[in-house]
Amino acid sequence: MASRILASQRRVESIPQLLLPPFPTRGFSLRLKIAAVMLLIIGAVAVTAPWIAPYDPSAISPSDRLLPPNLDHLFGTDMFGRDLFSRVLYGASPTLQVALGAVIIGALPGLALGMIAGSKRGVFDQVVTQIADAWNALPGVLVALVMIAALGRSVVVLVLALGISSIPTFYRMVRAETMRVAAEPFVEAAVSLGACHRAVLMRHIIPNIAPSLLALVTISVGRMLLATSALSFIGLGAPPPSPEWGSLLAEGRAHMEQNWWLIWFPGATIAVTTFAIYLFGNSFRDSR
Repeated sequence: MASRILASQRRVESIPQLLLPPFPTRGFSLRLKIAAVMLLIIGAVAVTAPWIAPYDPSAISPSDRLLPPNLDHLFGTDMFGRDLFSRVLYGASPTLQVALGAVIIGALPGLALGMIAGSKRGVFDQVVTQIADAWNALPGVLVALVMIAALGRSVVVLVLALGISSIPTFYRMVRAETMRVAAEPFVEAAVSLGACHRAVLMRHIIPNIAPSLLALVTISVGRMLLATSALSFIGLGAPPPSPEWGSLLAEGRAHMEQNWWLIWFPGATIAVTTFAIYLFGNSFRDSR
């Protein structure tokens, strides 16, 4: 009896080598390298802003009010004479922290529930999917607006609001990917040979959906960055004096006709960062 069980276990363990499709091992594409370099630079700027910024981002200088870009102020100055380049540098950290925090809060439960529901199916899958569908019917930004209005304006509330509103999106995407892989012949073979649910999930499903998960999480950071900037632009982001990029856009809105740099530089920073994030995520998605 023991010998038959041992033989069955050996057959199950041999499945990954025999039937499991190889994890994508394509070389890093040029666009992935470009995106990685861009993100490394942006991350380095966010971390080192207090040391590389030429001016105090909150220092007011009435004599330097609304100066155009020049050698002393690369991005010009705002209506209070504050150096815009320094404010953009300092704004990288709080903006990215909110985006990353929201993705973590949304991804952890969304990924876990999606993989369990997609692999086990049954009543659990039906109940959670119905809840996710009902929750997903509400726009994520609207949910965030309601939570911010109810709980107050702060960084913590902003992160929680964006993260919680994104859970159904993560759930739906991961559930679909898990169901796709669970229907593959090598997974069915593992189940027929006696592999438990945990073994199938850990050894067969997760390795095959990992590129899609990485792409989903990465692209979601860009989505959250745009949502964070949008909420900050309408005054629902982190309270002053935090120089979030969306707040910089809101501050320069009243003067943008005569002072283009107040909108252009923060907007370009948001666009470039989002582009790098999407480029990085799409490179993993296309590696499937």
